[in-house]
Amino acid sequence: MSQFPFSMNFVLYDLCHPAFEKGRDKPNGKGEVLIKCPHTGKEFEVNLNKETWNCFRECACCPAKGMSAEKNGGILGLYKVFFGSMSNSDAYRCIMDAMQGNPGLAKMRMDTKPKPKETVPRLPDEELDKTYRAFLNNLTLSKEHRADLLARGFDDEDIKKMGFRSLPQSGLNVIGQSLQAQGCKIEGVPGFYTRYGKPEINCAGSGYFIPYRNETGLIVGLQVRYDVKITPEMDEDEVKQAKMSRYRWFSSSSKTHGAAAKNVPFYGVPGMERKDAVYVTEGGLKAAAASVLSDGWFIAIPGVLCYDSWRELLEFLKTQNIKHLIDAFDSDRETNPQVARAISKLHAIARSYGFEMVHWDWGTEQKGVDDYLLALKKKRAEQENIPLPPIPKK
Repeated sequence: MSQFPFSMNFVLYDLCHPAFEKGRDKPNGKGEVLIKCPHTGKEFEVNLNKETWNCFRECACCPAKGMSAEKNGGILGLYKVFFGSMSNSDAYRCIMDAMQGNPGLAKMRMDTKPKPKETVPRLPDEELDKTYRAFLNNLTLSKEHRADLLARGFDDEDIKKMGFRSLPQSGLNVIGQSLQAQGCKIEGVPGFYTRYGKPEINCAGSGYFIPYRNETGLIVGLQVRYDVKITPEMDEDEVKQAKMSRYRWFSSSSKTHGAAAKNVPFYGVPGMERKDAVYVTEGGLKAAAASVLSDGWFIAIPGVLCYDSWRELLEFLKTQNIKHLIDAFDSDRETNPQVARAISKLHAIARSYGFEMVHWDWGTEQKGVDDYLLALKKKRAEQENIPLPPIPKK
């Protein structure tokens, strides 16, 4: 939270007057709203609780370029986005002048400024693993979700090995009490929190859990793939919003005594042989599917903008006998300049760790490497695993 005599609420709603993404003009449980950039029309998040904003595009036209790429931008940066390039002191003076012109409104916004939830630190990996494993053992996988995974190329053994489970539709209180009775920690585990001393689980909707394990095999995060349906009746904005809401971390940062999830990397399918050629892509589900389809070692970061996760993976890869690091990120880099810039930055970060990443180009007919390998498998139905192509030349 800033120590300024004005609030993000005042600057956003009363000075910037942004256009909002449909249905995102009111803060969600985390205090986030989704607004459109006045220069590009692209959306980015503003967190009114933390008084920060995040945009990773680094567009050349942005007056606040560089203020929010790997760290949260603040109130002054948001003002610059809407009112042009200026120093922080000039932005501060402009906001103060506007506040003096309408002191009653500014005071009302300050008085109603949201207070951040009292969250707790994330527990060590060993404690997370104990709670998450016990939690998943209480759950099952629905027929619909099993069918979805089988259609992606997994078999029943792969599904068991990965530990996919459907989100529970009832019995959350019973599960929470059972975990506590087993000696599992609740506070400090993202997705869990306590209320009046009793365990609670921040879990709603329909979808399935994707376990993320660390380099030693401990489950340190759960990602949810929600059952989001896209219909022909939806307009472009609605389709975009639906796709954006499909993958989310299991987190309780919006709850008092909850814990925030971390963008943890995906180190591969449990038990998969670690080879001297490693393929990196975006998202654990995609990496796992590509791995079982090809028998290759696929790792992943949660998204192409997750630079800290990438650095964590690179630190680990330095301890392995890696001869080839292959970029298997999505092919939409060819049509999306923001994605292309992000992947270019991932290459630059890899070079700083001594790795020269090589791009695997499978064309643009299939967006993801899992889609490409699945299409190959269907063409060669008699083959159990699809051999990976030769290592791309540098």
